[in-house]
Amino acid sequence: MVNSGKAVSVVVAEHGSLWTPWVGRFRMLTPGSVELLVQGADELGAAFAERVRRTTAALVLGGHAIRNAVLVGSLQSKDVARGFRPLVVRSLATASARAGGGQVFLDGPRRDRVSLSAIAEAIGELMTGTGVTVEAQPSMGALSHVA
Repeated sequence: MVNSGKAVSVVVAEHGSLWTPWVGRFRMLTPGSVELLVQGADELGAAFAERVRRTTAALVLGGHAIRNAVLVGSLQSKDVARGFRPLVVRSLATASARAGGGQVFLDGPRRDRVSLSAIAEAIGELMTGTGVTVEAQPSMGALSHVA
């Protein structure tokens, strides 16, 4: 199913991440159409991943085409929450594939770079042929920390 509806960007932010640069970047790409999902301080990873899945599915069913998405990680999120990153990224990539393709980025603290790159590579391989690219984004990674 290809959804060529209204383009939207999605920013998924773990608790304590610095997500504002991504909202600014995506506002330029999809003016007026940026969906922001921020993990609550006490929200468990499984609940957050499910909320992301439900929200992206609702956007697609509502006629939106997810063209750009990012998961912004944080060292403040619980280790349990960080274990659900692949589910979040897969939800974003799958929703983007339903729109005919797009870009999914992973950003986060420098110390998470290896795990984020591994997730990007694995989900990127699953998305081969869908028009979706998945990549760890080093250019904004330095911004994704909280002082």
